[in-house]
Amino acid sequence: MAELFGIDLFNTEYKKRGVNKLKKYVSLYKHSFANLKFNLLLLNDNRDTLSNDLSNSEQIIDNIKNKPMELQTKNIRLKQESKNYRTFINEVKDKSEEAVKLTKEGTSGSAALGAAASLGGPALSALVSSLGTASTGAAISGLSGAAATNATLAWLGGGSIAAGGAGVAGGEAVLGAIPIVGWALSGVTLAATGFFVNNKNGKTAKQAYKKAEKVEAGIKSTDLLSNKENILSNETIRSSTNIEKLNDEATEFPNDFDKFTDKQIIKIGVLVNNALSAEKILQKSLKSAS
Repeated sequence: MAELFGIDLFNTEYKKRGVNKLKKYVSLYKHSFANLKFNLLLLNDNRDTLSNDLSNSEQIIDNIKNKPMELQTKNIRLKQESKNYRTFINEVKDKSEEAVKLTKEGTSGSAALGAAASLGGPALSALVSSLGTASTGAAISGLSGAAATNATLAWLGGGSIAAGGAGVAGGEAVLGAIPIVGWALSGVTLAATGFFVNNKNGKTAKQAYKKAEKVEAGIKSTDLLSNKENILSNETIRSSTNIEKLNDEATEFPNDFDKFTDKQIIKIGVLVNNALSAEKILQKSLKSAS
């Protein structure tokens, strides 16, 4: 008899409630994780769109003859910032794919890196770029095993300590700040296997409740991160829409600045200034999203 006078003598119900609670939160976590991944992919696409819009702005301004020095100077600055951004984002994409490949091959040796890489290359690159991680130029593709893992972690940490970055420890800290790390491993594995079957009911229940609390905290953190990514994505969309509209108007302008009307002079100035502001939006980090 499991109960006597309403008392759960062998903690059978206690265990059942604990395990069911953990399974419930694991299910909710999976939904939260999927939502985060969706928002990251959306941010990635929206940033690519804005970057292309800015390339069009540069070309439009480049094609104008007899530009005043101020307009030329601003366009040079715009092109340089665009080049820096594209260089950085391409490196992030390449190395995110390398991190994913590393974990698929089972050679990363890092549970944290493996959990982050489970997002997939495009989503991971959107996450890393929005964390504001510095570009290091470290070669990872030619490495393997622990060396490859350490190089990847150092890159996530902003480079080696010798190069002014935070090194491997910095990379682990970056991943440690990402709520996806560890939650799937600590929650799903325990709920999906027969781990609880062979343990005493009381001990099992306590472990289940403890894990459930961690997964619940992970859900809250993942939802917060997802919300911040969504804010960045929406801001990027608004900027892209604005730049695209200004580009469309500017394509109707003469290709000689000397033939511009006063209204067109103002419009081209608005375009280049807004384009410079849009570059800053492309490089915004999660810290500035609220």
